[in-house]
Amino acid sequence: MRGGKNPNYGYTNFDSFGWGFLSALRIMTHDFWWNLAELTVRATAIQTIIYFAMVLFPASFYLLSLFMGMVAMATAERSEASAAEAKRREEDFAEILQALKKCEVEETELSDKNDSAPQRKNSANKQEHTALEEDHRSCLPWCSSFADRFPEVKCCGCWQWLKQRLYTFVMDPFFELGIAICLIVNVLFLSMEHYPMVVEFYGVLSHAELVFIFIYTLEMILKLVAMGLCGYFQMNWNVFECTIVFGSLMVLGVADVSGFSIIRSLRLLRVIRLAKWWPTFNLLLRIVRNSMGALRNLTLFLVLMVFFFSVAGMHLFGQSYIKCACKIAVDCELPRWHMADLFHSFLVVFRILCGNWIELLWDCMEVSGQATCLIFYITVLVIGKLLILGLFMGLLLSNLAAPEEDKEGVGKNKIKIALNRIKKALTHVKPNNTDGTGPDGTGPDAVTSEGDDKKEYLALTSVTTAQPVSKKVEEKKGDTVQDRNTPEDCCCDMCHQCCSFLETNTSRGIWRIWSNFRKCCLSIVEHRFFQLFIILIIQLSCFTLMAEDINLESRQILKVILKYADLVFTIVFVVEMILKMLGYGLKRYFTKNWCWLEFFVVNVSLISVTINMLELSNVLPFRGWKTLRSLRMLSFFRGTKVVLNALLCVLPSLFDVLLVGLTVWLFFGVVGVNLFAGKFYYCFNETSEEYILHEDVNNKTECFFLIEANYTEMRWKNLPLNFDHVPAAFLSLLNLATGDWYDIMYAAVDARLVEDQPVYESNANMYLFLVIFLISCFFFLNLFIRVLIDTINQLRRKFGGKNIFLTEGQNIIYKTKKKQLKQTPIPSPRPQNKCRAGVYSLVTSWYFEVFMVVVICINVLVLASETYSDSFEKEVVLYWMHFIILIIFLIESILKIVAFGRDFFRDCLNTWDFGLILLSIPFIFIPDLLGRYLPNIYTALSMIRLVRVFRVLRLHPKAAGIRSLLWALEMSFPALFNIGILLFIIMFTYAAVGMSAFPYVKKGAMINDLVNFETFPNSIMTMFMITTITGWDGLLYPLMSTPPDCDWYIENPGTAIRGDCSNTYFGIFFLTSYIIICFLLLLSVFFVIILEIFDMFAEEDEEPLSDDDLQMFYDTWKRFDPDASQCIQYSNLSEFCDALKDPLRIPKPNTIKLIHMDLPLLPGDKIHYLDILLALRAQVFGDSGQVDDLKANMEKKFKAENTSEVPYEPISSTLRRKKEEVAAAAIQRVYRKWRLASRDGTEGLSGQMNGGSKQTEMEPANNGQMRT
Repeated sequence: MRGGKNPNYGYTNFDSFGWGFLSALRIMTHDFWWNLAELTVRATAIQTIIYFAMVLFPASFYLLSLFMGMVAMATAERSEASAAEAKRREEDFAEILQALKKCEVEETELSDKNDSAPQRKNSANKQEHTALEEDHRSCLPWCSSFADRFPEVKCCGCWQWLKQRLYTFVMDPFFELGIAICLIVNVLFLSMEHYPMVVEFYGVLSHAELVFIFIYTLEMILKLVAMGLCGYFQMNWNVFECTIVFGSLMVLGVADVSGFSIIRSLRLLRVIRLAKWWPTFNLLLRIVRNSMGALRNLTLFLVLMVFFFSVAGMHLFGQSYIKCACKIAVDCELPRWHMADLFHSFLVVFRILCGNWIELLWDCMEVSGQATCLIFYITVLVIGKLLILGLFMGLLLSNLAAPEEDKEGVGKNKIKIALNRIKKALTHVKPNNTDGTGPDGTGPDAVTSEGDDKKEYLALTSVTTAQPVSKKVEEKKGDTVQDRNTPEDCCCDMCHQCCSFLETNTSRGIWRIWSNFRKCCLSIVEHRFFQLFIILIIQLSCFTLMAEDINLESRQILKVILKYADLVFTIVFVVEMILKMLGYGLKRYFTKNWCWLEFFVVNVSLISVTINMLELSNVLPFRGWKTLRSLRMLSFFRGTKVVLNALLCVLPSLFDVLLVGLTVWLFFGVVGVNLFAGKFYYCFNETSEEYILHEDVNNKTECFFLIEANYTEMRWKNLPLNFDHVPAAFLSLLNLATGDWYDIMYAAVDARLVEDQPVYESNANMYLFLVIFLISCFFFLNLFIRVLIDTINQLRRKFGGKNIFLTEGQNIIYKTKKKQLKQTPIPSPRPQNKCRAGVYSLVTSWYFEVFMVVVICINVLVLASETYSDSFEKEVVLYWMHFIILIIFLIESILKIVAFGRDFFRDCLNTWDFGLILLSIPFIFIPDLLGRYLPNIYTALSMIRLVRVFRVLRLHPKAAGIRSLLWALEMSFPALFNIGILLFIIMFTYAAVGMSAFPYVKKGAMINDLVNFETFPNSIMTMFMITTITGWDGLLYPLMSTPPDCDWYIENPGTAIRGDCSNTYFGIFFLTSYIIICFLLLLSVFFVIILEIFDMFAEEDEEPLSDDDLQMFYDTWKRFDPDASQCIQYSNLSEFCDALKDPLRIPKPNTIKLIHMDLPLLPGDKIHYLDILLALRAQVFGDSGQVDDLKANMEKKFKAENTSEVPYEPISSTLRRKKEEVAAAAIQRVYRKWRLASRDGTEGLSGQMNGGSKQTEMEPANNGQMRT
């Protein structure tokens, strides 16, 4: 960004720490970050996109997740404290009630003695009056008052007979089913409204609306007659139905009155009636209802904070906007976003709370100064967004548990009963099964509504099980053991029943040759080298997809190479498919999901090759089919397979929630059609690219009059995202929900009547439509997250508590690291040497740590003080400060190496510090050389230097909580890596599809010479920019272009493909599917994983070794100790420790490590199992001191095999034995030297050894016996 003036009034840059911090905050809040990324790439290189990836994913999502986790944990602790306090009060209240009852009993006994007959009669009358009052109290208050004024009249028998018959009719399940069907059909009719709509179709919809109103009114009357007034209004759903009916009747009276379209939209509230029979929808409403009491105070506080900041902003910046409007507007008029009045100030604060603040901050700093605006906006962003909305989200997450069952709704779901009756009737009608029973003797009667009603919270109970799935799989494998080299039946059972000739004897004749051939095919496809070869071919195929860009037509040699490579890849994939079909058999092949994926990709490749051979490659939809080959990478990465399997298990539970969300969006979509259909059109001058004022062109007729008068530059255009019909409304609502709502909101508040030219903020009340919809989306997002967390917890319990996003190996490593982090670290021992002991005391003292913290803080300040416009004198000062700080860090490392010795490098943080110091040395001695000839390495090392700041967290004792958060990040790396690989594969696939389908799209909006689908780097960068689901409307507009905005027949230079238009429907599907996959599945799971990790750290685990680890140790021990003697030979120790599995395994070479474990030796050079287990436990997890439960558990296992007591009398240890062997070897060397010297006639040495020759000769012999 060093060329010319910085963009956005000069406020967008990285020239200093302050502006760089503002830009980083902008990226982390996902506010217009794609524009900053594009500017940065233009100014530097495309490699800088890595910086944005690092800030977006590891930083932004991780911090947001931890923030949510801390809020949720704090809320849970507060809820537990409140529950404890409530329980204590309840116990006190129960004691008081018990005392009062005791007093009442005593008073009753005294009164019974003095009671007379008249008093007993009065008491009976009082009881009867009390019963009547309770009956009236069961009704609504106003209904009870009405019943008191008009006492019940004894009706004739005919009326009572009619009421009974009507009550039976309206309470029948088929009556409820009919009403539900009417509601669904009514919603479909409401969704048919569109613009433009012919008069006849409008008449059909009007008559249908009258029919539905008549049905609902008749239903209300029948229920009133059958149930009575009090009985009818005792049910909340009946009250709601009555309100909707009267509202619909009122709408009929104002149907032809203009300006009452919002009242007509109230009829859409009928959709809520579906919650009476839809458990998930009913759950959502009950959650909202049960949460309103807890959210009332918080919502009031939020409103007060918004009002406070709105008033403060109006007083601080209102006059500045009025006086300095020319600085931010060409026409010197106030922009849409300003703080000149309270209403617009409120809108600005609301936009900041939604996360779109950077553009408003630029305008504010331009008109009112930098300091005040920065303080105000950052304060609103932190307090409003991070604190208030964070607490709001935490409260929702803590309260979105499954509440008590609704007695009126799900508990009495009669629609399921009606459907079961229909199913039973259809089963009886079947000729093959006239008795209505299934093959197991059970009929439809066995499926009752009671069993279905138990599924209260979505479909989560369907994944619960009393036994972990891993144990079931092991049992199943134990029952059905089959040779892997033996192929299964080629065809299914049904094929064998239909075609008897398939029954063959594979042990003789030609069928034996066929069986051996299938075995050969199976051994080939399951061979490791064959799988590696296929992976290599898939990767090469992906590389060829990257080369097929817009410049391929000008590279004929490359085009020919890619053509033949495509043919070779297709042949390889076809051969692989045939081998798998022969080896696995058709039955097994087509029952594997991954084989179905391979089958689909191979067929797509065959179609692509056929099209190329027929020279139909200019057909764009078919050219993109072969890009789906990259999906095969999913089946060869275990991490992605695990993540995909987990997502497939989660999707069924989320489907019902998403369906509820679509229903709510249908409500807002139909309201949007009623409010804005045909009102987003405008007259536009394409030559000057200006909007025509309504004073010049008032409506569509005047615009077409100008066009007919040879003003060809005029056009009557429509906004690409509009509310002309329900599908378009869904797309617009998706755009609103993802944060890119400016164009739609501006069109909504400027809209007047149908086919009228918009006027600036002529309908400002429509801001409320946006606010209400965003609030509903926020609430639904919390519901979605909660359901996702609950579903993952259910799956974890189903799979035995394992992390469902990790492979088996990753789960073992994760489990080991988690236990290691929970153990108290063992401090390094104090050296025996006096000099080293003094250094040890220095580096472990509190004053030394404080000094190093001060040095690190100074280093941070020095790094932050560097700017783009530094003078030469300042650069010299900073250079020497860096040199002094580096020398201090180097001296610190040397002192710690002297004090701790080898233990210094056992700590990863110490190793990291030492590595940073070594990497910092080139900056001091050759900074110019690195900056001139290796700019990328220079920049990378500059970024690595900043990591030294995290040393404060290790040195400062108050940073233990932050260190725990960093440990949580470290623990989540494997799962995040798996999801990151899956995200990259999806991004790669969509980039290849986009490069094949939209290479020649006309540039406009977000698509330009850098952000496009012409080459693979640009395409992958384009898909990365919309991964956070913001800014995707800038890509959608060009993909939705139709003539005359684009031309289907324009020539593209260098290619025979014509046109710069694209398939509108495919473009919509392309972008919407990508953002839904990224957000709803991947990015949501991204922070859910970290929340789960955070919850795991909050749990206490006393014993680091689980039952599975102990069982693994016991199973391995039995191989070396088949007699269960509880001891093994010392010579087998190395092999035994290598045979163990993680986390206890010590791989070879392990002799030195086992010796230093100093294991006790029993007579016969044997080692006890408990000594080995405790030593391995201390080696991996540290010494926690709690081994009683561990000993009891292992003794129980061994006594089950051998009840005899084993004597435990150690005579030596492994370390002592090693010392004895070393001493014996030294004695032998001396003895050999003496013998050699005596043979040569050396008298001096012989005389010196005479005195101790006998002892010296005996020791090697004893040593030989000992070794034997």
